[in-house]
Amino acid sequence: MIYTIENEFLTASVSSVGAELQSLKRKADGDEYIWQGDPDVWSGHSPLLFPVVGRLKGDAFIYEGRKYDLGKHGFARKTKFEADQQSGSRLAMTLKSGAHKEMYPFDFTLEVCFELTGMQLKVTHRVMNEGRKEMFFSLGAHPGFNCGMGDWIEFPEDETAWAYKLDDETKLRTETKIEQGVSGHRLTVTEEIFAHDALIFEGLRSDSVSLFCGGKKRVTVDFGSAPCLGVWAKPGAKYVCIEPWHGVDDSASATGVLSGKKQIVKLAAGDCFRFPMTITAHK
Repeated sequence: MIYTIENEFLTASVSSVGAELQSLKRKADGDEYIWQGDPDVWSGHSPLLFPVVGRLKGDAFIYEGRKYDLGKHGFARKTKFEADQQSGSRLAMTLKSGAHKEMYPFDFTLEVCFELTGMQLKVTHRVMNEGRKEMFFSLGAHPGFNCGMGDWIEFPEDETAWAYKLDDETKLRTETKIEQGVSGHRLTVTEEIFAHDALIFEGLRSDSVSLFCGGKKRVTVDFGSAPCLGVWAKPGAKYVCIEPWHGVDDSASATGVLSGKKQIVKLAAGDCFRFPMTITAHK
């Protein structure tokens, strides 16, 4: 099912499958910000990554001595959420642990709230640990924005961070740094920069980035304290994904033990983890 919210300036549509943002349009002229292109190129729009981000070594993890099989980016993006609250400009969707215990042994509630305010879409992710033990997870956003070759992503801070390279065969994170890193404030979208899959940045000074299309500012994504940022597209495709992550792919040297996974979030019993992201649409 598709749910739509709106305010004076924008409309946003969200699917019950994966609580995935499907569309963000400017009402004045119907201009679309989210990728709507050929699904054979990329079938996503803005998938939600939970309870892992990227790929696990062997597509599995170990918790309390037991092995659990779990595919790339986890199961939330393919699972139906329930719409708990909907008003004109606000929508809250919820997923509970339920039938996923064979893949992920924790009791949780995952809530995603979408709210339109002016020219902004505020997306707030909340993870509640409903169990009696410490919970381990990763959580990431993956919005894809329409753009073209030669457009660029601009960082507000002067950046010298480099991106991790993913192994071409296993797609696991390597310790090799890709040379198409950020130098200064700009990262230009070309076919070549995604030749080895996503660019995964860690240790950025910036807590937001802006996408410029045709020389004009298109969208700004504020991601707060997220420690990693993925930037990705299929080489040559007319979109780019700006992906704030609390988590990252495994490396070939990973032990598989979930509690020791790089950038894993550790949440005490009864506690709540909050991850806000704001998309500002520019005219």
